[in-house]
Amino acid sequence: MTIILTKPVRVGGVELAAATTQTFAADVEADLVARGCATYTTNPMLGGQVPVMADYNPNTGEAQFQDSTRRHGHQ
Repeated sequence: MTIILTKPVRVGGVELAAATTQTFAADVEADLVARGCATYTTNPMLGGQVPVMADYNPNTGEAQFQDSTRRHGHQ
């Protein structure tokens, strides 16, 4: 599965920037999503694929996500 980070996080001693696409083990991804640090690019329950794009504003700390149907804001 693939996730997009909604805020900078440290994984394995490496800081990863917000609005970047990452792939980890399912349990790590689930933890990051549950803590509000990431969002899935696809619904893991459906198995479908919906392309998701992200923009991150480092000044406000806000990430904007857009799938094929709508735009989402997340802080």
